[in-house]
Amino acid sequence: MTSKTLAKWFLAISIIGSIALIWNVHQQQILDRQRLHDGVIRDQERQRYKQMLRDLSSTNRSPPPSN
Repeated sequence: MTSKTLAKWFLAISIIGSIALIWNVHQQQILDRQRLHDGVIRDQERQRYKQMLRDLSSTNRSPPPSN
């Protein structure tokens, strides 16, 4: 191979490697963003559950209505 052909191969491989690296980082960011969003959803559900438990315990403590 001549040095010109070798340089072209090196350039092509470098470009393909760079594109693959950028694509991989992009995919990881998408997954991280989804995991963060799932965490927010879980936190909201946990807060609703705790509020429901507090509401139930406060209704159980209130005195029964007198007639």
